[in-house]
Amino acid sequence: MKVKPVIAQCMKRKLFLSAGPVMLWVHTLCGQIIIDHTCTDITAVPQWAVERAVDSLHIAYAHTSHGRQPVEGMAYLVDFANSNGLGLSLPPDIFAWSSGGVNGTLDLRDYDGVKQYPETLVPGGAKDLGNPDGTQWAIDTRTYLNDPANSEINVIMWSWCGQLSGIWAHRSGWSGWTSWDVTNHCFHLFEEISYDISTGSELRNLLEDIGSFVGYYLLQMSELERDYPEVMFIYMTGHLNGTGVDSTLNKHNEIIREYCREYHKNLYDFADIESYDPDGADFISRLGDDGCNYDANDNGVTETDGAGAALPVNGDANWAIEWQESHLQFDPDLDENNDGLTDSQPEARWYFSTSAHTRPLNANLKAYAAWWLWARLAGWDGTNPIGISVKVFLEGSYDSGTMNTGLQTGGHLPLESPYDATAVFSIPEDVVDWVMVELRTLVDGSGDNYTKSGFLRNDGVVVNPDGSEPLTFSAPEGDYFIAVIHRNHLGAMSADKVGVGPVSP
Repeated sequence: MKVKPVIAQCMKRKLFLSAGPVMLWVHTLCGQIIIDHTCTDITAVPQWAVERAVDSLHIAYAHTSHGRQPVEGMAYLVDFANSNGLGLSLPPDIFAWSSGGVNGTLDLRDYDGVKQYPETLVPGGAKDLGNPDGTQWAIDTRTYLNDPANSEINVIMWSWCGQLSGIWAHRSGWSGWTSWDVTNHCFHLFEEISYDISTGSELRNLLEDIGSFVGYYLLQMSELERDYPEVMFIYMTGHLNGTGVDSTLNKHNEIIREYCREYHKNLYDFADIESYDPDGADFISRLGDDGCNYDANDNGVTETDGAGAALPVNGDANWAIEWQESHLQFDPDLDENNDGLTDSQPEARWYFSTSAHTRPLNANLKAYAAWWLWARLAGWDGTNPIGISVKVFLEGSYDSGTMNTGLQTGGHLPLESPYDATAVFSIPEDVVDWVMVELRTLVDGSGDNYTKSGFLRNDGVVVNPDGSEPLTFSAPEGDYFIAVIHRNHLGAMSADKVGVGPVSP
């Protein structure tokens, strides 16, 4: 079902514009390109960054069932966003994806080693980072990238299944050491000798000799980065298993995190994303598992029924189910006017998604984090949108330095913007009308344009639909002409461009 379109009505009168100082605040939500639970607010991802990702990225993602969660969530996100879930107001199908980027969608080639759809990265090859072993994935990656048919690919991502939870035997007199012991030893040896892992043959020989599973993963990734510098490789942690902070699994994940932080790698922190609910409550410390179950009775173990996407038993609980039950779910079949179109639902906070081994909310968060990753890879720095102070006066409403609010007091202002799908629940008393403000890179509007619906107050200031100011945009910093559009006045535009650049908050 499609979202109901909002049709703008336009008439012409004069409008006067004055543009105040431009403000940009820089608050980094993620440090480097480390995508974790702090990177799951999909409303913070700018439209321009999503569009740039769609235009520039060609992604190959290989995984098994747990690794399916991000793409499952991404598939169901499309209708949720189209219907303004979480208050999103973006072009239709902006989050759509397909293999090959059909019809202007994101080019994401999904290689599911369990469903065999469309196939493994190389037919008959590795299914994930540990299946059938810890090396076949790297061999297959080289085969794939060396194939001229895949010359467009510029992002490679592989997922783990449960391999990081285990302990492996090691060769050459290292019996009795856990994978954590061996990798930790190598990692800190590497630190001591300041050896460049991308060219370090001595370290490679050491890792091969002792058989460190995680260390060898890092080494193979680094060698791929060295040999294919035009491709962005995404590191990943392994999914939770209910064993907590001090487990072998978390120690392995910490090695990967430390390495990525230290050496400026791109990390999709799968485990960290499912360790927290959307409000930031931590559940790995409460023995959270991949199904979002946790040790609610604090007896030192998370107990489940062990079936499929297991449910908690014996007094334990599931944080995703708890959160879902207390927040409004998106209804794709809501059509109160019976016109065959899904109603706008800006108050919806989550959506159903198929979600291997887990709950829909977890797949939601994985999808949001995936789009954070794509946007970051496309050049977004993870900061909040730019903001500009705009002041306008409408000739028809103007009287001695202020404007009347007769449309608002008379109950004639719509809760939906006449310019786009922006919707609110109420309108402040000092509002004159809706307006649209546009940032233009070219004076005639033929370049890149960024628009925002806002409320015009009776003092002439344009504010965000929630009443906050300055008016914010999902746009890159730069120089713009500022245009203001009103439905029954002539539009107005600044005579010169206004520079938008970083300033103090």
